[in-house]
Amino acid sequence: MWSVYALLTDEAPPIDTAWLMQECTDVFGLRGCTIRQYLLPFTRWPSVDLRWGDWLARLTYEKSEAVLADARTIRELVRDELPDGASAAAIGRCDRRIRVVFGDDPGRDYTNHMIEILGLLEDIPGALLFDAERKAWWV
Repeated sequence: MWSVYALLTDEAPPIDTAWLMQECTDVFGLRGCTIRQYLLPFTRWPSVDLRWGDWLARLTYEKSEAVLADARTIRELVRDELPDGASAAAIGRCDRRIRVVFGDDPGRDYTNHMIEILGLLEDIPGALLFDAERKAWWV
């Protein structure tokens, strides 16, 4: 599994799970993808699950003090390597994010799907993508 966070700065538009569901439906709905909203047990936020066969990508919109704390930790981890146009102050105010978790893909059958999902997130104004596994910005 692989996780990426799209930290949503003050410049990002209003986003919620319904928006995320609509965007995913618009982009992936006619591409052999099964899309559903799902609430995992013991979680606060519903996710949008994108499934091609047995492979799954799960996107979750989150807004909380825990997200803010994570953003501040990320800011300190990569303070000297900020994305173009981003400020440490803006990152430190991020209390919203979209977390995407990609299923394992040892045969690299779904690499293009991952790239398209990341592209959807990159297209959000004010979104900064952070690779949680590499502890680095996705650029």
